[in-house]
Amino acid sequence: RESAATWEENGQRHEGFRIDATGQLPWRVQHNDVTIVLPESVATRATALDGNGVAGRPVPLEREGSRVTLRMPTDAMYVVLE
Repeated sequence: RESAATWEENGQRHEGFRIDATGQLPWRVQHNDVTIVLPESVATRATALDGNGVAGRPVPLEREGSRVTLRMPTDAMYVVLE
């Protein structure tokens, strides 16, 4: 469950969503459609994990200056940024 949220960071106002509840186990993920933008990140690698936290394949990152964009794999439960 999510709800609309507004917050300030570094003097800028942001609007998005807050996760209020993640549901119950087992989680079932089907065709994620998630893009995460990190405005200031030093991440250079991303690795997809399965539902048990086992590392899988590398995930490409798009970098523009200090900004990093991650497009979640449609079948990934988690991604680790390094």
